[in-house]
Amino acid sequence: NNGHWTVEVWSNDYNKWIVMDPYYDCYYVDGSIPQGALELHGKIMEKKYGKLHIITGDKTHPVEKLAGRASYFTHLTVFMNNAFISFCDWTGATHIKLRPLCRKDEFTSGLKVFNKCPHTEIDSDFNWNLNQCVINIKKVDEANAKLKLNLETNTPFFSHFEIETNGKKTEFAKNENILLVWPLEPGINVMKIQAVNSFGIYGRESFIKVRYYPLAIWGIAPWNS
Repeated sequence: NNGHWTVEVWSNDYNKWIVMDPYYDCYYVDGSIPQGALELHGKIMEKKYGKLHIITGDKTHPVEKLAGRASYFTHLTVFMNNAFISFCDWTGATHIKLRPLCRKDEFTSGLKVFNKCPHTEIDSDFNWNLNQCVINIKKVDEANAKLKLNLETNTPFFSHFEIETNGKKTEFAKNENILLVWPLEPGINVMKIQAVNSFGIYGRESFIKVRYYPLAIWGIAPWNS
């Protein structure tokens, strides 16, 4: 059996998943950029080693010189759980209960042991985003110059949203799915939103910019400044 279990860690800095292997105490880079499992799978299968290296402590090894390690990325299976270690059932049939997602592409059709599990060729199914905020405009109240926004996030251990409106931090919301009414001011309005987890770590910033020019500014009705 030449299989291997490892973990991927989400990086806000690189906006992607990165392999961090606790068993071998290593991670993988292409040049200086840490690599995820799907990236490694494609490059190793196509033998596009380039500047692909394994970093272990203060030592660096070219991937092609560790063929056994590289072979681990031939067939990929991921458990779609953002807190696998914290909330995993270790009673013996974990891989059946959690229904892992398997990679299927020109290099692999998956392993027979996972035949009954879903397979995908879509990269975004395999590498979903984390710590992001989605801003949906639900309703425009033109008469009162207000927008009704729906905020959503996919942040594990979510604590709250930090919201900055036109340079002022005005609201903290402690729900992963909220409705927010945003009064607009004449000119350019900017709202910036970040999800914050229970460890105080901020996710990537999302923002919405609205140019609001009341009809009065264009001389259609009186305007008091």
